[in-house]
Amino acid sequence: MNEVKKNNLKVSIIVMMFSLIVYSILLNTGVSNTVAIVSSDPVLGLPSLNDLVVASPMVIDYDSDFEAYGFPGDGSAGDPYRIENYNITTTSDSCLSFGGYTTKHFIIQNCFLKTDTNHTITIGKHKNLNEGSFRIEGNDIESSGGGGLRIKGSLDSGAYYNKIISFDAGIELQDSNFTYVKGNTIYASTAISLTNSNGASIIQNDCDKTAEVGIELDFSHDATISGNNCSYLILTGSLNGKLVENYIVDIDGGIDIRDSDFTYVKGNTVQANTGIRINNSNYVELIYNTCNNNAEVGIKVTNSGDALITGNNCSNNSDSGIRAEMSNNLAISHNYLIDNFYGMRIISSSESLITNNHFESNTGYGLMMQGSVGLNKIYHNAFYDNNLAGNEIQASDDVGDQWYNEILQEGNFWNNWNPIVSASYTIDGAAGSEDLYPLDFVPEVAEYITNYLYLFLSTLIVTIPLVTLRTRKKKSKQ
Repeated sequence: MNEVKKNNLKVSIIVMMFSLIVYSILLNTGVSNTVAIVSSDPVLGLPSLNDLVVASPMVIDYDSDFEAYGFPGDGSAGDPYRIENYNITTTSDSCLSFGGYTTKHFIIQNCFLKTDTNHTITIGKHKNLNEGSFRIEGNDIESSGGGGLRIKGSLDSGAYYNKIISFDAGIELQDSNFTYVKGNTIYASTAISLTNSNGASIIQNDCDKTAEVGIELDFSHDATISGNNCSYLILTGSLNGKLVENYIVDIDGGIDIRDSDFTYVKGNTVQANTGIRINNSNYVELIYNTCNNNAEVGIKVTNSGDALITGNNCSNNSDSGIRAEMSNNLAISHNYLIDNFYGMRIISSSESLITNNHFESNTGYGLMMQGSVGLNKIYHNAFYDNNLAGNEIQASDDVGDQWYNEILQEGNFWNNWNPIVSASYTIDGAAGSEDLYPLDFVPEVAEYITNYLYLFLSTLIVTIPLVTLRTRKKKSKQ
């Protein structure tokens, strides 16, 4: 009996270990196609006008002004001054103006603030606010002729769960570090704009109803932009940014990364003219993004090097799923590229590795190599029914890249390769390239990872009752 119990324990441990491994893989694999979840549970609700105190615009330049207005609190971090429950409507001034000479902590909450000409709230009007922190939360902020919030020189401050309607930028940050912008709903020309502002967290904002740009960062490093529903998202000269699980729909730009090295882009869903555009930016990682149904290209990389492009779904795009121009040392793997005009186009680019991608039913070539210098390696990809509008040769090369791994002596899978007719697979184009080692098996490519996991889980589910039955039989014999 003890031996049976030991065997049962061993089996249980093995099953649990396999289950945990698979669960971990599932959590970290795949592409999310869902809309980013914007929090709808703010700490404070938007104000009711009937409950607010009507007041004139307020100017707070020095610490003494907080006391002069009689705000509750003492200005410490634990008991900040509270500017709350006001209805301030004006035609010519900012509703709340802070000159930048204060050192105290304060909160602006539960207010209705509307102006016709200026920024509704201006912080750092005369000089950057370098001391004290603030929190702007649960306000209704409107400006028909200016911006919503204009903040200069803040540190460790934030704007939470505000509704902002403005002619210019909804939230504009300059020289402000470690600012938290969360859960705001913004209607503006540009929803959120950062300049020279590092370490910002821009999370779960709803800013897809903008005339021009959803989120724009200029020379603002180490930002986290996550879970937003927005239109055009632009990074310029901003290093180490993290763009994770945003949902972006725009008729013009999707995600546009310019001169921004070490940007991490994961799990975003983008539909635009071009889904994700990388220009003059090195060491960018594009992982598990969905870039389908774009008017031109799913992912476009130009004048960039050392990018990792893996696990993306780039399908049903009018031009190409993935397109790289004048870019070197790219690692492009495990991408799913179907029903584009071209699955992938690599133009004037070299020393890149293209492996384990799935090319299917693209009108033109699945993979088209143009103007490269012949130093790209292409193997372990799967090609199905590409170039059906042409001669059915599924790839093209006009210079002469390497379509196999010479050490493994393995190339790519071509569903129209006939080993009886030829031991190699001919690549279209002026170079006369060949895949010398076409595969007679399907390599691990984007869609088969999921199928493998499904098969593994199914096997595991079947195995558990079999083990249990075997154990019961042993017990009955004893």
